[in-house]
Amino acid sequence: MKGPREDLNLALKAISADVGPIKMDSDTKQWSYASLKALVAAIKPGLAKHGLVCSHHSASEYRGDAVVYVVTTTITHIESGETISTHGSSVMDRPSSDQEYGKKSTYWRRYNLQLLLNLTFDKDMDDTDGMTGPGDVVVEKAPEPLPEMELLLASILKAVEGASNTAELAKAHKQCKPKYDALDGVYQDRYKATANYLKTKLPEAAANAAVE
Repeated sequence: MKGPREDLNLALKAISADVGPIKMDSDTKQWSYASLKALVAAIKPGLAKHGLVCSHHSASEYRGDAVVYVVTTTITHIESGETISTHGSSVMDRPSSDQEYGKKSTYWRRYNLQLLLNLTFDKDMDDTDGMTGPGDVVVEKAPEPLPEMELLLASILKAVEGASNTAELAKAHKQCKPKYDALDGVYQDRYKATANYLKTKLPEAAANAAVE
């Protein structure tokens, strides 16, 4: 008897081995990375060979001055119908330009493919392409995003991102505690990662422990 997603997992393992290290073809002043074009060119033959198809879906949820932009990537094994998905999301100002949406879409499609296909590169990547920020979150192999949780998280992030020092950050965290308690575990982790990132960047106004 086959295990859950056995056909899909075997195909994913095979394509990862077939593709091998991907050459980084893009640079910024700070980062080296493999572009989405390079990734697609590298994986396309393997997807066809092992009976896999890839699809991307994006969605936006609006909350006041914030928009949560979510990109979900799904790999499907054609013969068995087995699937696996991952998504990444960015909390953006509203309104945001089409160019900004395009940058985030490209970034998350590329990052999601790296996670799902366990892709490797010809040298260590410094930090993707410098597109990440405190509102950007990766959720590895997660279920479909829950809009109500995304919106609740966006409202909390909007509050803490308005802090100008660590004291204001602590105050915003305290005020948002009831909303934080209502978040599911993975969304609490996403908030803590953002809040602790902000704490390292803001000037100190008082001694602050890591967000719990």
